[in-house]
This record gives sequence, C-alpha cells and structure tokens, in this order.
Amino acid sequence: MVDGSFLGDHARIQDYCHELLRANPRSTVKLNLDSVPEGTEDQRPYFRRVYICFAACKQSFKLSRHVIGLDGCFLKGLCGGQILAAIGRDPNDQMLPVAFAGLLPAMDELLPNVEQRFCVRHLYNNFRKRFPGKVYKELIWKVAKSTYVQAFEREMREIKQLNNDAFVNMMKTPPRCWSRAFFKTTNKCDCVLNNMSESFNSVILDSMSKTLVSMLEDIRIYCMERWATNRMRFQKLSDDAVLPNIIKKVEKTSCFTNSWIVRMSDEHYFEVKNVENQADMLAVNLKDHICSCRKWELTGLPCVHALACMKSRNFKYEDYIPECFRKSRYIAVYKSVLYPVNGSNLWVKTPYPDVRPPKHRRMPGRPKKKRNREQGEIDGTDRKIRRTRLIVRCSRCEKSGHNKKTCKVLGPDVDTSQVTQSGTS
Repeated sequence: MVDGSFLGDHARIQDYCHELLRANPRSTVKLNLDSVPEGTEDQRPYFRRVYICFAACKQSFKLSRHVIGLDGCFLKGLCGGQILAAIGRDPNDQMLPVAFAGLLPAMDELLPNVEQRFCVRHLYNNFRKRFPGKVYKELIWKVAKSTYVQAFEREMREIKQLNNDAFVNMMKTPPRCWSRAFFKTTNKCDCVLNNMSESFNSVILDSMSKTLVSMLEDIRIYCMERWATNRMRFQKLSDDAVLPNIIKKVEKTSCFTNSWIVRMSDEHYFEVKNVENQADMLAVNLKDHICSCRKWELTGLPCVHALACMKSRNFKYEDYIPECFRKSRYIAVYKSVLYPVNGSNLWVKTPYPDVRPPKHRRMPGRPKKKRNREQGEIDGTDRKIRRTRLIVRCSRCEKSGHNKKTCKVLGPDVDTSQVTQSGTS
C-alpha cells in the first residue's frame, strides 16, 4: 500500500519523468513506449524502457577517471524486466553511479573508439565448465593480471603445454579485453573485475521487488544522499592530501619491497632485481612515473619496484601520487548537487496519455526472489553459516569442530557428570 500498485504505478511515469527534469535541469530522461495498433479500444501505450542520467552524475563523471562498468539484473516485481546500470569510479576508488536504464549491447557501433574490458570472473565461470581444476584457475588469473606482454606470453605458453584446447578456448576472447598486458594506460585503472556494478546491485536489491516509480525513487534518493554524504567527508584532510583508500593500496604494495634489490643509475633512474629470480630485472624512471612492468602507468599508483626505489632514496611516495587521487579532486567530483523532487501529489499533470505496464507473461508457481548462483559462488548467508559452524565448540572437551554427540574423547555414551565426580574424588 505504501509503495503503490504494480499496475497503476506505470500510469504516471510520464509525469514522474517531467518532475525529474523540472527539479534537475540539464539531466537526461528518455522514456520509450510501445504504441498499440489503430482501432484498438484501449489506446494507452505500453511501457518499454526508461533512461535516467542526472546532471550531477554527468558532472561528477567528467571529473573522475573515465571508466564505466556495465551490468544488469532482473527485477523481481509483478511486471518483470531488467535494470541496467553504468557505474564509474571516484577518486577514492569507490563506486560512482552514472546512469541506470536499458543499455544496448552494440557497443562497437555506438562507441567504436572506446576500450572494452570483460569481467574475468565471469569469463572463468564459463571456462571452468569445460576445463575445471585449481591449476587452470591459477593460470587464468596469472594471465589476466600480467601487466606486460612478455609475462602474458609466458603464462599462455604454460596453459598451451598443459592443454592446447584450453589455450584455444581462451584465445577466442580477444586478450585486449581481459588481460592487463594490453590495457591502455590513459584511464589509470587496471581492474579486471566488475565489482563496482556488483556493489550497486547489492545496494538496490530490496528495491528490485518494488513498483517502477518506487524503485526509481529509491535509486534517486540513494544517489542524492550519497553525493551529500561524500561532499562532507574528509573535512579534516588538507586539499592536496591523498585519499584513505589510495593510501591503503600503496602501503599494502609497499610491504613487498624487501624482495627487490635496487641499483641507482641516476637521481631518477634505477635498476631493480628480484632477490629470488635473477632474470626478473626491471628499469624504473621516477621522473616520468614509468616502470618496465607497466603497472605504474596502468594504475597511476607507484608499483612495488618504484616504491623500493623511493625507499632507497628516502623519497615520500605521496609526492608521486597524481592529482586524480587527492582530496581536491574528490571534492570537485561531488560538488554537483542532486536536487530533491516533489511527491506525486505535486506532480504536474502532463497532456500525455496514461501508460500501461509492459506485456509480461508470468510463469506458473511462486516467483524466485534469489538468482541461481554459479558453481563455487557463495553468498553472504552461506559465509555466516560457515563462520558459525567453525566456532561451534563441544560441551564435553571444549574443542571446536564437533558437538558432544560426536565427541570421540569421552565417547557418545559416557555420563559427563559421573566422570566429573570421579575425577574430583
């Protein structure tokens, strides 16, 4: 009753879109309807799809790294459908919702010059159906995380020697779409997973069961509050301070610098060699932020080799972090405002006809609320159950992993009270 009727919620979708544009000028809201044949008694059109991109989201994305994750999930309401979202990355390496609606798969036609990347986890889930095993999993992730071509070719040769069919299957997908060795260095992002989109899907999980306008309102309110909250964060930091998540990343990488021997060539040029592998030697240029491993160029953050060189000269790594990971850029990204809108009682009645929900064939039985998980995938509930099982302790021997019925120390038929008395006496 609070969220409205599924069938009646679509009727005023045009009024709702008009209200969004009134409250947030320069936003993009596109509504697509399916008309009915002439001569039909009910001439109300059917809802097909809607696209929403707020002006604040546009401005924020322009100031962030130009990386967008695309993903979709099925709605769980009476009318069915899908919600597709475009999610970016803010300077603190957190998700930045850009737009939500229907996205066409023909990316090559719409954006021919844009670099495309595929989620390696999804690629591996398809790969493991034919080639299961831990060995393949480790090799695939090594190939995906290889930052230069020589490392990519070395790992691929190992897969080819192990199984040529697996090698051919992997090469069907262009490596430029899933291996870091072929990623461009302009966007300062080496991510091979679509975790940002998955995070956004988990945020709107409850909203996916609501009516159309109620779901869109939940997303709008979430974005509005997220922009307002992030605008007030990090007030105590100076304008040129490096953001917390970026510091954690760099310091985590810095823990492995002891495995590298640094030799100085000039004030800014160094040669770095691995302690265990003499052939693993790379050149580092601190002045131009370049390392032979390409990771510094891909991410914009110093790699382990560069950090080892900085430590040898007592240089501060903060001086080598680009402006796109600092507080000044973070504040600029969330400076735009998503303005509030009025409730349905204050919407302007547009001259357009009411809209009917889309034609949807409801399958027999109770509709599923949870999606079918892939093999090996564990949700949050399963993790909690596993943690609970791990901390279960036996009331007899006080050891974990079993209970008193399966305890082998005293046996299943021993009376613990008698044992305690005899032991005391």
